[in-house]
Amino acid sequence: MAEAILAIAAVVILIQQAVILKARARRKKGEAEKKLLEELAVLAGNGDAKARAELDCRGISKAARAQLILHACETEAEQGDCSAMLRLGHFYEVAGSAQEARAWYERAARMGNVKAMLTLGRGLGEDGRFGAAPKEAFHWFCEAARNGSGEALYHVGLCYETGQGVGADLGRAVAFYQRAIYGGEAFLPRMRLAGIYGDPDSGFFSSAGWKTQEDTLLRALQAAGRARRRTDYAKAALCLGCVYGAPWIMGRKLAPGFASKKSAVYLLALAHAAGAEDALSLLSTCLDPVLLNAGAEDAHNFVVRLPKAEGAGKQATQEP
Repeated sequence: MAEAILAIAAVVILIQQAVILKARARRKKGEAEKKLLEELAVLAGNGDAKARAELDCRGISKAARAQLILHACETEAEQGDCSAMLRLGHFYEVAGSAQEARAWYERAARMGNVKAMLTLGRGLGEDGRFGAAPKEAFHWFCEAARNGSGEALYHVGLCYETGQGVGADLGRAVAFYQRAIYGGEAFLPRMRLAGIYGDPDSGFFSSAGWKTQEDTLLRALQAAGRARRRTDYAKAALCLGCVYGAPWIMGRKLAPGFASKKSAVYLLALAHAAGAEDALSLLSTCLDPVLLNAGAEDAHNFVVRLPKAEGAGKQATQEP
């Protein structure tokens, strides 16, 4: 009798173990399936057509995909993945939650991620999408500059020039613009230096300095046009247009013979035709308000009436 009871107990234990093992296997399969779906959702979100098709076959809705991507990013971010933190920041920005986005960018920035530092600098400074905090913006630009970012060096110089987040100091601005150029920023620092060197009242007036920046930007424009480098062409045209249009665009006084509204308008038209986003708004500041009311729509109509500029700009955007 005792042996029979022991045998029954052994069978019960085996059945329990089988049930537990089956449950574990089912749970592991479910976890593996969820991980696979998260990976597919991330790939689909990055434009992978095969992943998108696979999710469609499985009947996963767009809302469900977003949740899968969010969960995957949060898991990776909690494990210290800065790229995941950046993706989360972007996700919350798109969703309209600026403070959540800022929190994730700050976590990445504190871990030394330069892209996050630059995003915080811009978002707390010039575009203000995380709120107006110029001192914090300056701090993050300085941190990015210490980590070797040429773009950050330019922004530090701009802060010193404009007095945003730090006391205005044109000498420091010039020094940081020059460092930004050595750091690989080929266009914007030269544009700002031209404005400073060309201003007789800046304390740094230099005809030779202004000419150097003008010539360098012009050569960059020509080289980008020959090589069909659309982005560089648009940047060079935009910056050179701002060099000639500094009195109207940046409020800079220039020495006689430096400013040229006609050249500024033509180059900004080139930049617009090559795809520069800010070209129309800058162009409108250079146009005669009596002629065109200085509006962006009027600026666009004016550009259309510049066939040489329009044609040259479009030609520069074509692939070789």
